[in-house]
Amino acid sequence: MNRMKINMALLAMVLGISAAFAFKPAEPKKFSVVYRRIATAATKETSNTWVQGAPTASCLSATKICTATFADGYNPNEHSYEDNVANATSVQSGYRPN
Repeated sequence: MNRMKINMALLAMVLGISAAFAFKPAEPKKFSVVYRRIATAATKETSNTWVQGAPTASCLSATKICTATFADGYNPNEHSYEDNVANATSVQSGYRPN
């Protein structure tokens, strides 16, 4: 009888510890930030200068990204244009005059 109580106590302890590690807390929500690439008509295909925020006017025609959404903490000014293309979501082509 005494041995059965010890086994039950050990079983309860193992189950309790297992249950504690079985449930992970939800990961915090990751936010995204909109950036727009600014340029002039002369630099519309070469500029890699980005400012935070959606443009107040439409993007003008160009082949590169005008606006894009990046993960929170990602700064497109610290990366090459190619890196920005790889990490961008919700992309709109063109450029926004500064």
